[in-house]
Amino acid sequence: MKVGDKSKSINCIPREDNYQVDLISKLASSKPVDFPTNVWVEVLEKPNVGEEELVAFPINIKKDYRTPIMHYFLIDELPSNKNKVMHLTKRGVRYCIIDNILYQRYVSTPLLKCLSP
Repeated sequence: MKVGDKSKSINCIPREDNYQVDLISKLASSKPVDFPTNVWVEVLEKPNVGEEELVAFPINIKKDYRTPIMHYFLIDELPSNKNKVMHLTKRGVRYCIIDNILYQRYVSTPLLKCLSP
């Protein structure tokens, strides 16, 4: 098939010519099968990934424009500065929270997910 050629062909392979694929599919369905010598099967008695290999990295959450809005909606926390309170309450009308995710809403557009910068 050439690049840009939109014609496709399907070839039917007889089952007797496709025995290796049949054996692998039987292995995947966990049916006991006598495999030929050219198919290697290894049964693991325990997981090959040890717990000592797992490493957890701390996530540093930075404060951004979403933090005060989320606090305002979720725990009714307002800033101490009156100007910031007025700004936040006016601005908060344009936002909503669904499943702890902040979205910005407009009249004629779908909800916009607020992402970190």
